[in-house]
Amino acid sequence: MKFTTLLVIGLLSLSGFAFAQQKEISIDLLPLINKEKEIPNVLLRIPHANHRGNYRLKLGGSLSSNNTNPFMEQRNNNARINLGYEFYRTLKSIDFIYGFEVLGDFQFKKNTDPFWEGRSYYFDENNVQTEQIVKRTMLNSQGFGSNLFVGFRKVFWQDLSLSIETATAIELYFSKVELRETITKPSIGFFSESVRSENRNSSFANLHPLFAIRLGYQFGK
Repeated sequence: MKFTTLLVIGLLSLSGFAFAQQKEISIDLLPLINKEKEIPNVLLRIPHANHRGNYRLKLGGSLSSNNTNPFMEQRNNNARINLGYEFYRTLKSIDFIYGFEVLGDFQFKKNTDPFWEGRSYYFDENNVQTEQIVKRTMLNSQGFGSNLFVGFRKVFWQDLSLSIETATAIELYFSKVELRETITKPSIGFFSESVRSENRNSSFANLHPLFAIRLGYQFGK
């Protein structure tokens, strides 16, 4: 949060931003249609003074958790920031937009699943629990990349706009995974815990035929 605040203040201090002109804030409707497609995000377009282009600041994030089962916990937190620039050309009443973005993606995932190996509880012939196995996985990941996008934007009712974008993206992720296994044997008072860490790096090159569907509001005339 502090980083985002300082970033916004830094952007506002640049002389190339035309704050006296009309700006636009928009939300992406695509995550509402397909929640697995993209995390919810908000885009701020700021005109570039004396140029037919806009600076783009996009912030997104998601928080999800599942604690309904006392022996199972699932948590997935994600934050993403995109900085970019878009050009536009007016074709009659529709703007043709194209440009680029650089992104930073930060993820934290935690999974506690006692049923990871199919059966985690063991009992003797008297139905007394003899052993319990619980495995936990925690993942911290940082991703960096860029994308190129093209699309169209239509302004209607003076202050509202609708835009559709397609994009191609290249992303690199640097992840650290912690695997923790706990074994408990109540009948003999035995407790054991082992921790193993792994570094997992990955890269992606994706084409997004439908990258965003944005509903925007223009302000600051």
